[in-house]
Parts: sequence; structure tokens; C-alpha cells
Amino acid sequence: MSDARNEERLVEWLSDWVGESVRLEALESHAIGDMNLYVVDMTYTQSTSDGDGHRSTRTIKQTGVVYFDERFDLPSFTVTPTTAGIARALLSMLGAPDINFDDTPEFSRRFQVIGYVESAVRILLTHELRQYLESIPKVSVAGNGKHLVVYRREHLCDSQEREQLVQHAVRMIEMFWQAHDGLDQRTDVHRETRPEDALDFAEKMGGIAGAALRRQLLQLKLTRREVEDFLSQTPPRRIPIGLHRQVLGQSIVFVFMGAFFVLMGCLVFALTLALPNSIPVWIGIPGGVFTALIGFAIGGFATSYRGRLKRTLQAGEIASATITDIKRTDVTVNNERRYLLKLRLDNGESVSVSIYGEAAERAKRKRDGGQRVRLLLDPKNRKLGGICVDLLLIWDD
Repeated sequence: MSDARNEERLVEWLSDWVGESVRLEALESHAIGDMNLYVVDMTYTQSTSDGDGHRSTRTIKQTGVVYFDERFDLPSFTVTPTTAGIARALLSMLGAPDINFDDTPEFSRRFQVIGYVESAVRILLTHELRQYLESIPKVSVAGNGKHLVVYRREHLCDSQEREQLVQHAVRMIEMFWQAHDGLDQRTDVHRETRPEDALDFAEKMGGIAGAALRRQLLQLKLTRREVEDFLSQTPPRRIPIGLHRQVLGQSIVFVFMGAFFVLMGCLVFALTLALPNSIPVWIGIPGGVFTALIGFAIGGFATSYRGRLKRTLQAGEIASATITDIKRTDVTVNNERRYLLKLRLDNGESVSVSIYGEAAERAKRKRDGGQRVRLLLDPKNRKLGGICVDLLLIWDD
């Protein structure tokens, strides 16, 4: 793979990891033994909003050592030094789940461990690895799939610190490989995040945030049996409620948004005619018309989009395909990142499908494992793509 493609995939993984678009200010490649390491200075902008709707941004810069190996299959996890005092108390109040280890209480006191698949994370973080992390209290580590990153949170390292960070990364990678081999022996422990893991995570969070996440997950519940029964139907298929909510649910927001703009435009137009002395005619009439037209455009597009999805679910052709590429875009919908999925059908035809949020992680595991996925293709125009059924949030029966 070319250096440019390596850098592109590196930026893509780092962006997915932090949840923001990452820029690399510096990139160095190191070959140590059979390890290929990338030392990066990364920058990204994080946006937050308070209860009053005020948004603020801050730029985060930090140094990390990234390791990639095709043989790796890591559960998603993050280990970071805990914040002392008030900040740590706030994290507890917010319900941030923390995986604690009884045999290393000092480690549990000084580090926060977060991971959806707790059983796999516990096997991965061996006693030896936890003790090593205790000896380097400023270093964080995170992993997912085929990537591992050892980093200094919100800190750019100087040359001496970078050298030390590389040394720490090499030592930890060796320990992670030992733990990885142990995890391979546990056929009863899965590594990919399943809906049941997310539900368990939400229950451990507790509080308002945990309850909201739990409620959302249960509303989207779609079992494997429901999926198979749905696909076996003769068109027009009857859409299970969980499938309807996962595919069509969020797009209804844009229908209401369009209706709101139309209503506001008509209201401004009517008030301008009724109260010409309050709203100048040369502002109110064009403004009202323009606002209503925007509403018609948004509502019309959303209605058409929902109609296309619904007809694809009800009457779409079922096809099998291989994932050839996954591209991260700069578009977000309802706080979920959009990805462009490229697939090759069994007949050699290529199609593109949009997926959002965590579906990208499921797509990467399918791609890396060489697994085929099932598509429902738009019955009116296959070139419009379709719906990748096997990337939905599917619960075990």
C-alpha cells in the first residue's frame, strides 16, 4: 500500500476514534523489529454545547504512536489517566462507566477504563499490562479492530518525550500481543460491540444519560429472526417496527423541519400584508416567500428520500455483495457521521450506499473478515444504491 494511502487510512481511523476530523501536523514512520509504527502530532477541533444551547469549540493537539496490524482484532477500549478532584466527581455524576480491577486497586484509582465488551477488555488488560501503565501515569492507550494508539492526552511531546513514548508503545504492543493470543483461546468471548453490549453499557451508566440511551436502543430493537423473516417475504414486504425505526425513523425530522419553514414563511407573508407598518413590505414578502420555498425544498427532498427507502424495503431486490471501500465524509446527520460504502455485487456490478455512525465499524469488520453482506437494491433504479441489511443494529434472538 502506498504512503499516501497509509496516511489516508491513518487519518480516517484517528478521526473515527476521536469523533472529529483529524489533521496530521507531523507524521513519522518507524520500523522497530517487525513493528511498523506511526508517530503523529494530531490536531482536531471539539465542539460542545451547554444546557442553554450555547456552543463552544476548542482545539486539541496531542502526540500518539499508532500501530496497525492485519492480524489484530481488538475490542473497542480506552484507558486514560483519571482526572482528580472536582472533574473526576463530575465524570462519576455523568455516569461514565469505568471497568475496575480488584487485583490492581491502584491502577483502578488512577486510570479510567472504558469499553463496551467488558469481558474482552478484562482479558486484554492483563495484570502485567496494568502494572506497566501504573509506572507511566501520563500515558493513555486505546484500541479498536486492527489499530492501537499509545498517546499523551492533549499534550504535544518534545523530541525526548516522543522517544520515550515510542519505547512505551513498543513494550505495550508486545504485552498486547500476548494478551491477544490469550483472547484467541477464549472462543466464548466476542470482541465486536453488539447491541446487547451497548444496552449493558447504558444500564451501568445509570442516570438520565443512561436511561435515554437504553430507551433509544430498545426502540431500535431488531432481532436476527425478524430480519430473516422479513427477507423471506414476497414483496411487498411487511416492515418490522425496529427496522422501520432504524432506516426511516430519523428522516422524519426533516419532513417536520420543512413543514416548519413553510409555516413560518406563510406566517411572515401574512403578517406583512396584515401589518404593513410593522414589517416593511420589501422585506416581509420576499422573506416569507423565500422561507416557504426553503421549507418546500427540505420537505420535498425528505419525503422523496423516505419514499425511496420505503419502496426499497418493501420491494427491493435482495443481492449479495463484497465491501470494497469505506469512505468517511464530513457530513453529519443527527450527530452521526456519514460514510460512503462501495460494494461489488456478485455479478460484478458496483454500487454505493450511505451508512451512518457505528454501522461503519460493523462494515470494517465485515470488509476485513472478507464477509459478504446482503443488500436491498432500489427497485426503480439500482444505481441509487440501497440498504445494507447486515450492517443494521441486529440483536441475537
